[in-house]
Amino acid sequence: MPTKLHPLIPTLRQQIDDYAKAHVLFIAEVPSLKAFPCSHDLCSNDSIRLGHFMDLTDTTSTFTTLDDALDVVSKCKTVIETSYRLLRHKASEVLVFLLSDLDRMSKSEMEHAVPIAFGFKGYSMSSNIMRKMLKDVFIRCFEKGLYVPVISFDGQWYNLCVRSNTGEPMTLLQLQKDVFKKSKAKTKHPSYR
Repeated sequence: MPTKLHPLIPTLRQQIDDYAKAHVLFIAEVPSLKAFPCSHDLCSNDSIRLGHFMDLTDTTSTFTTLDDALDVVSKCKTVIETSYRLLRHKASEVLVFLLSDLDRMSKSEMEHAVPIAFGFKGYSMSSNIMRKMLKDVFIRCFEKGLYVPVISFDGQWYNLCVRSNTGEPMTLLQLQKDVFKKSKAKTKHPSYR
């Protein structure tokens, strides 16, 4: 662990201070908010506007017709769809499932692979989601009478081959790696040191 600062640290601090004095304008310092008990009087039980710290709520329906109820449902749907569009994460990659024959022979007049499914994804798609997507593609191929004996993918989805959907090892090598990792993490008995 270092005990001394790098010799350039004081110079860097001085440059930051000089820049802050020349280019930064201090506007205000605002203290944090603190909660305090409310001193408002309680509202009566028959009031529509109940006190904000009361347990009572007005649950009476204000719908007069079916059209009013449908209008509220339509507005709720619009709000949910808008919030989904605002909150969803944009895809950064596309995942394409290709179907090819075992020979993968390529001719200029015939493609060697045909895209059969695709999906947009971000950088953090889990192996379980990929496993579900693969299962769906397999089922669709089976329903159409296609036999899929082999799949191939890059190393990002390596866990699909060596771990089950519950995380258990499916190969002897993966089991050995897990045992080694667990035993390596254990503390050694003092007599073995």
